[in-house]
Parts: sequence; structure tokens; C-alpha cells
Amino acid sequence: QEGPRSFVLREEVENRYLQNPALVQYREDGLVAGSYLNGDGNPVYGFLEHEASVAAAEDRHGNPGAAVAFAGNGMLRYQTPSFPHTDYTLMLWAYPEGNPDGASKQLFSAWARNMDDPLRVFLRNDALYVGIEGSSGANLGGIPIPFEQWTHIAVVKAGRSMELFLNGVLRAEMDHAPQSLRATQSEHFALGANPFFPGGEHYTGRLDEFALYDRPLSDDSIREVYERGLELEDGAE
Repeated sequence: QEGPRSFVLREEVENRYLQNPALVQYREDGLVAGSYLNGDGNPVYGFLEHEASVAAAEDRHGNPGAAVAFAGNGMLRYQTPSFPHTDYTLMLWAYPEGNPDGASKQLFSAWARNMDDPLRVFLRNDALYVGIEGSSGANLGGIPIPFEQWTHIAVVKAGRSMELFLNGVLRAEMDHAPQSLRATQSEHFALGANPFFPGGEHYTGRLDEFALYDRPLSDDSIREVYERGLELEDGAE
């Protein structure tokens, strides 16, 4: 039998889990990750693991360099402790560009493997869809949204309820979403693409201000964010 072994802890080797609390836990207010997307993917809270082929762009207020543009080959990928299992809220602004076609173009995807995507928000042709892939599955939408115009998108899951808001207004809902997503192995999500699928499913257009919470926000909160914008500082919605 082999004898005892020794090891040395090297202080100069970065431990990203100790240096980034967002890899270990959600923030006290339930924020998993969120960013103003002011020209890049740097989060107010969260861990940006990978940024590729994105550029600063004009935001919805006309401010230059204050949003992020995707040219059909880029993504922002974030790592989380795990994807929320029961309840969540996603909010973001989208400005689709290019020609609508039949391909799936992911604005947001938490895909981990085949039949394991606890939330995907995507365009096909000129319509917006929301889905859960795996468990008993869920699909919402098929709602046309304008290209070359900003639209605020919010998805709220509360147990078996799932709702889609556009510009602060409830546009689609269901009451038979999977109660629990505990079987998911998802620990990442991407903006602008499927995070790991080799086909990419890339989005073309701009995104601005996003937040993912591990709790359902109220209709009034969704409307307030649409009207006033996100407040991502600690303790604010």
C-alpha cells in the first residue's frame, strides 16, 4: 500500500469561488446575476465566465456604448451556484436586428445537456418563445415582437405558474409548468446564444439591462422595472 501523501496550498493560485460569492450563493435579495450591460457583460452581481464577439452599442435611451450588440456569433456566459429550481424571474431589454427566419435565436438559455434547459427565451421568425426543456416541459409565446425596436421581456415562474410579460403587460401564462427543476444540471446561462450547444443558436441584435432572480416578482414590480429601469445595487430590485 502507498504511504501518506502531503500537499501544499499555493496562495498565489486564484480561487475564484472564494473571490466571487456569486459562485457560491445568490445575493440576499435573491439576485442570481444581473448587469446593466453598459457596453460589456460585467455584472453588478454574478460571475461572467466567458465573453465572445460582442460590442458596445447604443442603448434604448440613445446613449452610445451603453448596451451590448450581438452580431450572430457571440455570447455572454455566466456561471451560477445552480439554476433556480422552483421559482425565478428573468428580465431584459431586447432589440432584434437582421432578417427573421426559422432558426432558433437564443436571447437567454440555461442549456446544460440534451433535454435539460430550465429556461430558454428565443426568437423564431419574428415571434418570441419561452420554454423549459426537460422534466414535464413548458412552452409559452409565439408572440410577434418588432425588429429594430426595444422590447422589455420578463418571465416569471412561481411553482407551476409561468408568465410572460412584454413591456410590462402580461401577454401569456400557463399553470402547468414543472413544479420543480431539481433534476437540472444547469450551472450556467448565456445571453445571445445557447451556452454549450455547438450549433450556437446565436442571436443578432442588442440587449440591455438584465437580471435573474430566484424568486417571482410581482406584476407591479415588473411594470416598475419596465417604466423606470433596473436598480441592481444591493437591496434594490
